[in-house]
Amino acid sequence: MIIYTESFINSVTPSSQCTAWATFCNLLVTQSYMSLTMKGSTSSTGITLTNSTLVIAIANALH
Repeated sequence: MIIYTESFINSVTPSSQCTAWATFCNLLVTQSYMSLTMKGSTSSTGITLTNSTLVIAIANALH
């Protein structure tokens, strides 16, 4: 499982968050991902994509 989680503060430059995002994206090597879940501060449940073809395409685009 590969996870990106950071907190952002309004009007504050997100330097450490950007570094963490770059690290996260570099971990997305081509492999067989099965799902992608996105959550946020306004939705703790989030949304999950289980179409592995689309998940792999998103991972490759982010990498």
